Amino acid sequence: MKLIKILEVIIDFLVNLPQRTTTAIHSYKEQIISANGDKSKIELAKSMLFAFFLENWLFKVVTPLIIVSILGVLVTQYFIPIVGAVFVAYLIKSELAERKQKRIAEQRHRNDGIYRNVTKFIFNSLREMNTWVNVKQPQAQEDIQCPPYCDTQNEIDRFYFRLLKKSPEPIEGNKLAFSEKMLQSLIKARLQEKEIAENRQLSYKDEPCLFVDNITDLGEFIHIQLVHVINEAGYDYVKRKKVGRPSSPNKQQPFDEDF
Repeated sequence: MKLIKILEVIIDFLVNLPQRTTTAIHSYKEQIISANGDKSKIELAKSMLFAFFLENWLFKVVTPLIIVSILGVLVTQYFIPIVGAVFVAYLIKSELAERKQKRIAEQRHRNDGIYRNVTKFIFNSLREMNTWVNVKQPQAQEDIQCPPYCDTQNEIDRFYFRLLKKSPEPIEGNKLAFSEKMLQSLIKARLQEKEIAENRQLSYKDEPCLFVDNITDLGEFIHIQLVHVINEAGYDYVKRKKVGRPSSPNKQQPFDEDF
């Protein structure tokens, strides 16, 4: 409503300005005639006419038109290109975000497939865990699966499994540590058998592609975390975990991903 009132005032001013200008000029002429050559009255009449044109035409008409024209030029030369650049940047950002989401979805789908293969491979090894710790022997692959099943952090893929305990009593830390070593030995031996049987590489450099990272007692079950060693990040992590210090960088060797 305020904008409409402002527009009405501007339109009314522009419509009446020619008539007011004619009146001002007519009044100026009458003042010149009545001055009878008096210079002071003539100068006063000229000053009044000049003030009228200055206030009404220069300040209220010409100056706003100049400002609008300048703004129009600036909008054409700068604002539109800036808006265009911002729009292009937005499109690029949206495209990158879409690609990132697509990569995440593809990675999740890939990890889900690998997790199923790892579950199948590790099932028999986990069935032997009751030899070293007080856990129930799983009867189906679904018994060992533990959501979230897998994730990727800092380019390191991890897989998670669980085994139900026979009782809620805590398992001693030395037994869990021993079970980690025994499970790793089983996995390593079966990976070597699979390598020979299928004539494919299932290790990265000198490390097997599956590493038992941690086994934790969580009350009703034990939680088993594996690292998928298929790149430098996973390899370096395993080396640090083993020796307690960063390993020196090595040249990457060929690796055929099985899981």
